[in-house]
Amino acid sequence: MRWSVWPPGLNRTQLCRKTTALVAHANPDGYETRCHKATKDRRVEFSRPANRGMAN
Repeated sequence: MRWSVWPPGLNRTQLCRKTTALVAHANPDGYETRCHKATKDRRVEFSRPANRGMAN
């Protein structure tokens, strides 16, 4: 079966979720490693304001 862009009946979000689930099923250890790395890379750290209460 060939698809021109993606399977009929799936929108982009559904295709992404289905692909992610298939990758997780095919290689669970590698998926978990990539998931933890991606979560760590998304982390946002906020700087604390200076003692005088003003931002630098």
